[in-house]
Amino acid sequence: MKYKAIGFDWGGVIYGEPGPVFSKEAAQLLEVSHEEFKKIYFKHNKLINIENIPMEIFWKKILSELNKEDKYPQMIDYVNHRPKETLNLAIVELIKKLKLKGYKLGVLSNNILKGAIKIRQSEVAKYLDVILVSEEIGYMKPQKEAYQFFADRLKVKPQELIFIDDTEKSIISSKEVGYRSLLFTNYKKLLKDLSFLGISI
Repeated sequence: MKYKAIGFDWGGVIYGEPGPVFSKEAAQLLEVSHEEFKKIYFKHNKLINIENIPMEIFWKKILSELNKEDKYPQMIDYVNHRPKETLNLAIVELIKKLKLKGYKLGVLSNNILKGAIKIRQSEVAKYLDVILVSEEIGYMKPQKEAYQFFADRLKVKPQELIFIDDTEKSIISSKEVGYRSLLFTNYKKLLKDLSFLGISI
């Protein structure tokens, strides 16, 4: 078996909609390009996911850099009133099947400790061997240290790991570290990508 472990991002893969949906809507609200929004958002993402600063300060910093401070009330309203996110049940079923096939499974999420508690209390947690969030380990995707730590905890080599994420930026370190990355856009495409790697469900 070439691949022994499969890792998942939490938000946008197992839980909620893929990240690009949010970033496109936010860029439209702020009247900036999608690329410009992503560049600034990911530049400061560690403030939320490692340093755990208050959401209000985070968004003020983003909007200041985008020169859109006047959009703060609309942005906070949008963030606070997005549709309630839920588990992607198709992905949960996929995880159950992969577990039965003997793969080691885990979540590596750019998230805070509060998020880690939520993941560990979810119904999918019992199928996962490892759950790691950036605030706990001090590294965040795409840092190579985050993926190396994840592989170590799964007790596999990076070359034996497939990692599924909904954000391209989070998996740009795949060649450097050695893990195989899959960009998640929808369930049907994910099954096709896994099948291409010899993993049939």
